[in-house]
Amino acid sequence: MERLGQRSLELSDLMFVLLNGVHEEKMTQFDTKKQAWKYAIRGKTLEGVELRTVVSFDGHMIVITVIRLVKVRRRNGK
Repeated sequence: MERLGQRSLELSDLMFVLLNGVHEEKMTQFDTKKQAWKYAIRGKTLEGVELRTVVSFDGHMIVITVIRLVKVRRRNGK
């Protein structure tokens, strides 16, 4: 959670995406080492910043990462 500030994000941004985002099934995976599912949730903050968060559960929810998604423009403008 301390890294949210480093990414110019707040806890409220993460909570909004968790409550209003969509489950990205293709990004969800099973961690065989920890014997737990890692669920990917994608959504936009109130300010329109697109995020992906990965969470798991071990009696409680664990936020593994929060990624700010940015579209990269290619040199040809596409």
